[in-house]
Amino acid sequence: MGALRGKSLSEATQLLESGVNPNCVDGEGKTPLIKASSCGLSDLVELLLRFGASTGAKTKAWGKAGGSTALHVACEGGFPEVVRALLAGKAEVNITDARGNPPLYAALTKWSTTRRHLYMDITEQMIRAKALVTVRNKSNHTASDLAKRTKDDKVVQLITAAVKL
Repeated sequence: MGALRGKSLSEATQLLESGVNPNCVDGEGKTPLIKASSCGLSDLVELLLRFGASTGAKTKAWGKAGGSTALHVACEGGFPEVVRALLAGKAEVNITDARGNPPLYAALTKWSTTRRHLYMDITEQMIRAKALVTVRNKSNHTASDLAKRTKDDKVVQLITAAVKL
């Protein structure tokens, strides 16, 4: 993990070519793919995927939190290019974290008017990828519930339309 930290893309490529494990984990259960996804580093995400990084790896669960995948953290962070790369890399769109939240819910809970365009892009991508919007998390919320909390009519309409599919 530390071997890739702070490296340029070409240096990271050399390290991976020399056999550095793209699925190594740190003390929190974070893989290089999860860390790159949480920082919005789409080029590094694509590189790690080419070298066999697992999109299904989860962070350690603690209490009721954790269990997030790279797709969860990319959705939460508002990184549509990373989400695109992970979906192209066959990330499981409906995998849940320790709270029962699929990745789409991470985007909806972090919705921000200042970053609306990023979260809207992610929401649209996730729906096209067949994200389930009627699943209830452990707090008994659905995507529709979370969309209504954003107070954004467009996202509410988007989720409502997906429910009807």
